[in-house]
This record gives sequence, structure tokens and C-alpha cells, in this order.
Amino acid sequence: MTQVIRMRKPSPPSVDLSGDLTPQRETLRSFLENALKNLVDNGKNVSVSFSVGERTTIYNVSCTQEELGKIIGAKGKTINSLRVISLAMSSRLGFRSIIEIPYFPES
Repeated sequence: MTQVIRMRKPSPPSVDLSGDLTPQRETLRSFLENALKNLVDNGKNVSVSFSVGERTTIYNVSCTQEELGKIIGAKGKTINSLRVISLAMSSRLGFRSIIEIPYFPES
């Protein structure tokens, strides 16, 4: 007779949603700012700030128009990669993150 062994799925890591996540948000902001400064030629013109919603944190990138192309990358691959990384980091902590880049209209 064959025995069937049933295994339980591992439980996801517990996340305390009641606590203050400001240090984690600041760590992610710092990571994004350092990554973006290393991508561009003049890192002094790049900064990242964030605003907090109920469950979403919006990271606003400010840069000059000359650096925007290096931040976006070919076909948006660079900024999309940073968005995936930030979403993975923030979701483990229990909040959602969005990265917004500036829009410069054509003159």
C-alpha cells in the first residue's frame, strides 16, 4: 500500500502593516537615488523624493532634460528595471511603490 505524504505550503513572511515604514521608504529612496546618480554623467542634477499614500509610495525623480535619456534607457529598459526592483523591495515590506520621472515637452 502506498502512503501519501501531504506537505504544507510555507507561510509568507509576516509583515507588520501597523508600524511606521518611513525608514524602509527612505532606504529605498536612497537606493534609487544612488542608482540613478551612477547612470548619468552629472549626478548632482539628480534627486529622488517620495510622497506617501495609504498603501502606495510615489518616488519622484527630478533631473535635467539632458540626463533623462540615460535614466529611461533604450526603449525604457533601464527605468522599467528600476521599477521592478523597487516594487519587489517594497512589496516585501507591505507597501506598493511607483517611480515617476519628469516630462519635458518638446520645444
